[in-house]
Amino acid sequence: LPYLTELVTADPFVSMPSEDVYDYSITFIDMRGLDRLNTPMDTARGDLKIFRFTSGEAFSISRMVNSRAGHAGPFLEKLLGVPVTTRVWNTILRLVRKYA
Repeated sequence: LPYLTELVTADPFVSMPSEDVYDYSITFIDMRGLDRLNTPMDTARGDLKIFRFTSGEAFSISRMVNSRAGHAGPFLEKLLGVPVTTRVWNTILRLVRKYA
């Protein structure tokens, strides 16, 4: 929980737009042995933007395109070839508020 509290305190989404965002998400990744990726990274549909990678996370925003939102998990698993787990940022905020 201290680690999640640090992430929330850093406020990684503060500079991201909010007008057409469906969700803000964080994806947890074991990046050991993987090449560093450049950001920002957008899907061809424009429904997902990965805007920051760290040594263990990818931060993203999803948008609705043709009534479907982008999802970072499947996109990053295919790109990186490793399992990942993605959580909506509001879930992280609720956990920190309740248990920190």
